[in-house]
Amino acid sequence: MNVDFDALLRDGFVVLGGVVPETMCARFEADLEIIGRAGLNQRGRSQGEPDAIADLLRLGGAYRQALFSNLKHLRVVQEMGHHVVSTLETAGVLDWLGYEALVAYPTIRADVPDEDTYLLPMHQDYATPCRRAFRVWATLRPASATSGSLLVVPGSHLGGLIAHDTSDPARPFVPDSAYDSSGTRLLELEAGDGILFDPLLVHGSVPAKNARMKYNLLVNLWDLTTLADPDDPEDPIAGRVRMRHVRDTVRG
Repeated sequence: MNVDFDALLRDGFVVLGGVVPETMCARFEADLEIIGRAGLNQRGRSQGEPDAIADLLRLGGAYRQALFSNLKHLRVVQEMGHHVVSTLETAGVLDWLGYEALVAYPTIRADVPDEDTYLLPMHQDYATPCRRAFRVWATLRPASATSGSLLVVPGSHLGGLIAHDTSDPARPFVPDSAYDSSGTRLLELEAGDGILFDPLLVHGSVPAKNARMKYNLLVNLWDLTTLADPDDPEDPIAGRVRMRHVRDTVRG
């Protein structure tokens, strides 16, 4: 894999083709189907959605929260995360980053069709607690306007931290007036493709329109020596993290 570091600095992201192998995507799909069917059977429910896990998640409640919080601990998710980091290391990305104390770990987004509670409007990342950080976003199913994807605004990271509108604390967003949206790009990618991006890049969710689940792998790359100070009310990164905590509390 060749990474264009000049483009990464200029645009705030670069596409990573095949960063997650097809075999791992298939294993993830199989695990989610098994979990979905088992959960429905245990509750005496029948499958109505194309993806059994969607029926299970729609039941809501504490079980949904417990299930979702543990998906990232699936063995295949951990293996995907290790593979992504190893691939980046081979491509020279970790040397280029030059982090003194690298934190690298994966997590999962699993978006239920026609459910907008957890969709992200245009924003800069507010879950990143370190000043020096990058993230990988990889799609585990083909990404498009129909199947769901990600909108990115090339170059929007160059302006630094942008004030978010928090009038609805459940959906902090960057106002349209704060960036040039003319170059906004909808990512169209094959399963296993992804992007390496700067957390200051303005980006947002594109929901699926085809009644199927949307699965994404996120791999966080942080330099822990640049951890924000949550006790400092003037620390802007810590302020972002507090904004995220408020959002999560409000939306449940």
